[in-house]
Amino acid sequence: MTIISWHKNVQRKGTLTYSVKAMGGQWAGVVDKAIAEFNRLMSHHGLKLTLSPVEKGMGPHIVLETQPGNGLHGSAPSETKVINGVRYLDQVTVRVPATPRIDPDDRRSREVGPGVRLCLLVHELIHAVGLDNDEHSPDDVFAGKSVVIPKGQYLQSRKQAAEDLVQPPDGSPPLPPIRIGAKTLTNLKKAWTG
Repeated sequence: MTIISWHKNVQRKGTLTYSVKAMGGQWAGVVDKAIAEFNRLMSHHGLKLTLSPVEKGMGPHIVLETQPGNGLHGSAPSETKVINGVRYLDQVTVRVPATPRIDPDDRRSREVGPGVRLCLLVHELIHAVGLDNDEHSPDDVFAGKSVVIPKGQYLQSRKQAAEDLVQPPDGSPPLPPIRIGAKTLTNLKKAWTG
């Protein structure tokens, strides 16, 4: 396990602050929804954690930005600091591809819809709490090897997808709606004990 937590002084406040840097294009309408959905999930599952905008003049815990690319995966590289011999998160930069496409290898492929973007961003926000790739789950928004189901494709239920969806690897219902499962919740509670 590679969970690295935020220091207790941060956790006691019950919030991680964020700033948005260069999240334009089709991401602009998704950022606020992703923050709201993340906060709803944390509250629903009893975690005393919210994301809130950083106050002017202060440094954020999380920086949200896009990076060039057509892929369907983001990243959340972190900076850490050691206090009394223990490594803690100090800042996380959540990066998502600027133009995620249905087929990442085809630059002419259309960009994914807002539901897939929402899943990408919420997934990376979970990483920002302190979970690494080792904690990926098989059945929720924090799955590591999900695939995109394009709008119009038939689902296992024999219905056509009304929007682009994300299919977790275990075959559980596609996302959105966003959900976190038992494994992700257990690991979040290990990372955020606040």
